Amino acid sequence: MTEIKFNTKWLDKLNDPKRLEIQPTQTMWEALGGEESWTSLIDIGAGTGFFSKEFLKFMPQGKVLALDIKDTMLEWMAENLKEVKEGRIIPCKMQEAATPLEDEVGDAAMMINLHHELHEPARMLQEVLRILRPGGKVLIVDWLPIETPMGPPQKIRVTPQAIEAQLTTQGFTQVEAHDILPMHSCVVGQKPPLT
Repeated sequence: MTEIKFNTKWLDKLNDPKRLEIQPTQTMWEALGGEESWTSLIDIGAGTGFFSKEFLKFMPQGKVLALDIKDTMLEWMAENLKEVKEGRIIPCKMQEAATPLEDEVGDAAMMINLHHELHEPARMLQEVLRILRPGGKVLIVDWLPIETPMGPPQKIRVTPQAIEAQLTTQGFTQVEAHDILPMHSCVVGQKPPLT
């Protein structure tokens, strides 16, 4: 199987503030339909917690459950983020398509620059559906399959249309792709609310 996971030797890239120029958090938060009242955001594939920390700014009373499969990332967050020491970012170990979280714990979930790394995207999306509260939303942001000056090889990138189809197949509703980022797709879906 081809290794498509992020190489942890590149931690400095993950923490580069220039990332916010091509992936501004305000823009992504608005696409997600984020609300100040949210208390629980799940960051899947959180890495060093770079975006966890940024999204937390929009949730004054909120916490971010920052999930990653690599101990290196979890340890880095624990040692370097004041938000972890404050209990507002909670690093959690996950497996490829399984989290340690209980059912319906998140107001929203996000996967930023992760989708192209998934070996089993359908299983991961089923897991996201499980851990979201009814009416909860998911934000998937990933590299567009176009020529860009950085990013993963084009052959492993996924089109926004494919992401939309995967979300719909797994039971998400109100699935919509937003053409708002220069190098990335931005797709939002919702877990059906209780009727």
